[in-house]
Amino acid sequence: TMTMAHGLETRVPFLDYELVEFMTTVPEEVKFRGGRLKYLLKKVMKNRLPQGIIERKKAGWHIPIAEWFRGELKDYVREVLMDTRLYETGYFRRNEILRLADEHIEGKRNNSFKLWGLMILSQWYENFMASL
Repeated sequence: TMTMAHGLETRVPFLDYELVEFMTTVPEEVKFRGGRLKYLLKKVMKNRLPQGIIERKKAGWHIPIAEWFRGELKDYVREVLMDTRLYETGYFRRNEILRLADEHIEGKRNNSFKLWGLMILSQWYENFMASL
């Protein structure tokens, strides 16, 4: 689909606009009885889908970024974080950011979300702010 061609995850399981319009009129306590997600959907589909599908736990989609940052991307992480112009702003300390990277790469701490955020911020800064 067009969304996947651009790296976007979207879900449009029910395309019938009348169903969508109807569901906007159904009270939340009916749709999510007892705090259970998709309560009404599961109730309606009970006789149409296998019980294993109806009762299946939600499964997340995991990107192994922590492993990548310790493995094949560790040199890239250090390169991006060493050579960024973010340090010129005065808001970031190179030695602290590199400490985060080293801790992560050495397996002392999982800093993958912090590193990912810093890398994205760095790329954004390089593309949109550094040239001003």
